[in-house]
Amino acid sequence: MSKRAATYVRVSTEDQAKHGYSLDSQVEACRKYAEEKGWMVVAEISDDGISGTRLDRPGLDRIRDMAQGQEIDAVIVYALDRLSRKLIYQLIIEDELDKADVIIHYVLGRYDDTDEGRMMRQMRGVFAEYEVAQTLERLERGKRSKAGHGLAVGAGRIAYGYRYSDGHLIIMQEEARVVRLIFDWYTSPEEVSIREIARRLTALAFKTHQGNTHWRTGTVSLILANETYVGAAYYNRRKRKSATQTVFRPQEEWIAIPVPPIVDRATFDTVQRHLAHNRKMMRKQPRHKYLLRGMLTCAKCGRAYCGEFKNARCYYRHGRDGPHYAPFLRADLAEQNVWEAVKQLLLNPSTLWEGYRAKEAEVTKQKRRLIERLDAILKLKAKTETKLEALTNAYLDPDIGMPKAEYTRHRQYIKKAIADWEREAREIQARLETEAITQERMEAIETFAAEVSEGIELLDFEAKRKVLRMLEVSGKVYHEDEDPWIELEGLFPPGEVGLLSRTSQCS
Repeated sequence: MSKRAATYVRVSTEDQAKHGYSLDSQVEACRKYAEEKGWMVVAEISDDGISGTRLDRPGLDRIRDMAQGQEIDAVIVYALDRLSRKLIYQLIIEDELDKADVIIHYVLGRYDDTDEGRMMRQMRGVFAEYEVAQTLERLERGKRSKAGHGLAVGAGRIAYGYRYSDGHLIIMQEEARVVRLIFDWYTSPEEVSIREIARRLTALAFKTHQGNTHWRTGTVSLILANETYVGAAYYNRRKRKSATQTVFRPQEEWIAIPVPPIVDRATFDTVQRHLAHNRKMMRKQPRHKYLLRGMLTCAKCGRAYCGEFKNARCYYRHGRDGPHYAPFLRADLAEQNVWEAVKQLLLNPSTLWEGYRAKEAEVTKQKRRLIERLDAILKLKAKTETKLEALTNAYLDPDIGMPKAEYTRHRQYIKKAIADWEREAREIQARLETEAITQERMEAIETFAAEVSEGIELLDFEAKRKVLRMLEVSGKVYHEDEDPWIELEGLFPPGEVGLLSRTSQCS
């Protein structure tokens, strides 16, 4: 009785381009091998365009199922690296099929079922795995070199609004218009939510990256958080920790790539503040509504206050697992006094501009210090680079005869110092591009404040929450002899809000 055989062939795009493999040529060779053996081919199975470094392949899974079901007696494979390019996977497959009394035969490299034959198979498996690792390393090195010369790497997902062209990311104006619209909506005084933005984009039938017109909230969130839109693209930010997990590399290993910006830095930074604030507000919703939810922290330890319903009354309490004791705050008194202070701000817009001018002066002062620090860093970096050049010249000078180990040790130390200076310089330059708040936004806030103030006594809970978020209100809770008070901060001059005997004051 002739054996029942299944042929297995596999090809990836790289294999076809580099080695000239094709599915048809492999199938033909496997058929010829079966004919020479006098075996009956009961199935011809293939995996097209799938890497040999993966074990989960549809065709290979079918082969394994047929073996377990005793549907075949042998498997014919064109070459060892068609079965797997990882030695461990090769051994797993061979062992599994051997236990099912199914023998694997290779058209190229016919290995005997002896110790020598098994050793040769394993050696070929090692070489196949080494070839994959070598190819991946060359590709990665090429990408790093390309990024180091300021060119965008073509692989991977490209941010919406851009297209890859000849080593550069270029702006697609129609998509860029959508990106700017998303940022404008999210930073507008009406505070359009991410869900509402997705709904509007869908209603307007704007196309996504995939070409459809249905927008998801996750897609909008990714756009709002993507630093590429301010021209800050990086390569080599992540490395693979496992088959399913990646982690960030140290920042000095990131490679900056120039990208034309779509959104200005001030708008982007405003969006990041809003996103961070909203993430904070997305904690588990309490049973009762709390006007200051997510806005109060302890001045002593920085832990958040949260709302709690106790003894038929609402309170703000310090975390029970906090490092020190802090009494409860009556929610009605805290909310009433804080809102009264904010209401006075809305009724006196000049106070908002006073806060803006104070912040602007502080930003100017801070930027002056940053520029001085940046100038000092660049001088230190230049001096360190001179040291590196002198070290290399000393190593190359035959009269000095510096040992290679000593040169390598000193070079690594100097290169690390240069990387540290460069990282700090990048951080300072990013901070220099950041503005606390633009004049245009202040004018929008002033307009909104004027509209709200006309019916300020009629505002409901949600409208008040909107005002507090717009003004980026936050408060630090202080306790002096059990007499709590709040230091109120936001887009206005800081002030004190009393909760018991103190008077509210925010001007």
